[in-house]
Amino acid sequence: MSNSTSTMPEQKRIAAIHQPNFFPWLGYFRKMARADVFILLDDAQFQKTGGNWSNRVRIARNGEAVWWSAPVLVLAAIENAALEEVIMVGYLFTRWRQSGWSWPLVIGLSALIRGSYHLYQGFGGFAGNIVMGLVLGLVFVRTRRVMPLVVCHALLDTVAFVGYSVLRARGVSI
Repeated sequence: MSNSTSTMPEQKRIAAIHQPNFFPWLGYFRKMARADVFILLDDAQFQKTGGNWSNRVRIARNGEAVWWSAPVLVLAAIENAALEEVIMVGYLFTRWRQSGWSWPLVIGLSALIRGSYHLYQGFGGFAGNIVMGLVLGLVFVRTRRVMPLVVCHALLDTVAFVGYSVLRARGVSI
């Protein structure tokens, strides 16, 4: 916003938004590095027709083409876990502590942010991710390692992603 009494020029900021990629390329990381704000759009709807390859793979089984979703869902779970834990915990915890913030503030704020960007899942997703953020934050404070968080997060997401797909294919509505 411009203020008529201010002599400071208005500073332009760069915002970037991108969907997750299973195999990000260098341009993806360059885009992330150049942006002041980077938004990971991980809840977009996939196209349902036209042979979309975004969320599943088509393979041959017994001479017949079959859509294969589970491996792609597992890769998505691993990718989401790695990105979220490295950024939300590994990077932000370190930066906030360097700024002099206390551990309870760092853990609590990180958990609240984590819950907030899962609000598209409803109140359950919001509350569950706050709890997950608090638990994983405490684990990080104790171990100072991100990899256990990535493994735990990937396992949780894998069970949720693949389990939902299996139940839905069997006619169970959740």
